[in-house]
Amino acid sequence: MEPDQDMDADRSQEARPDQHEGAGESAGAPADPSAAEGKRQRLFGPHSDEPGYVRPPVFGRRVRMASHAAMHRGWLRDLYNELRVVFSDPVSPQEGPPLAFLDADKPVIQLGDDVTIGVDDAKGTFVFQRTQDMRLVDTITTSDGDRVTDFVVAYLARIEDASLGGLAHVEKSVGRTIEDVERALILATLRHCGGNRTLAAGMLGISRRMLRAKLQSYWASLLTETRPQ
Repeated sequence: MEPDQDMDADRSQEARPDQHEGAGESAGAPADPSAAEGKRQRLFGPHSDEPGYVRPPVFGRRVRMASHAAMHRGWLRDLYNELRVVFSDPVSPQEGPPLAFLDADKPVIQLGDDVTIGVDDAKGTFVFQRTQDMRLVDTITTSDGDRVTDFVVAYLARIEDASLGGLAHVEKSVGRTIEDVERALILATLRHCGGNRTLAAGMLGISRRMLRAKLQSYWASLLTETRPQ
């Protein structure tokens, strides 16, 4: 071979080093499959090819927590709507009790200035809490939405110890004024009638106008009592 041809051959080999490296890699030993499998398991969890095997969801815990939070928010929303139906005046909704649904990160129902109703996310139960002078005086936990409504009625009727049975205290009215007993009876009847004021007034033997006036006086007195002096 002539010198010029030898130099051309050398330059041709130097111009393609990547081809030699790629060829060397393809011809070498394959990557360790156990290392790749270990990396996959760290990212996505264990896997099995056995019949009937179902891989658990990688992010299942986060999905369940989110769905539980949404479900609990729905419980509170339904309870709030039920309380509005029972106690609010369909003609003048603004004249109902001081009731609000606070849809925050931790949603609660606010009743007046001293009662909140929430849900314990861990236990899935309603939590009825009452404060007095910025101090927590009552905490009642129940999984029964109807029971919570009993506590609301007891609170509106000024029954002090709602935790001992709510409306059952109406029967133990010795030592209470006629006004207090009447208030409890009216609110219990209204709850029994599902907010139907015509039916409740008929059961109580009073006019619908009188029932409306009494309820408005209850809501007004509630605001007066809970407002700081």
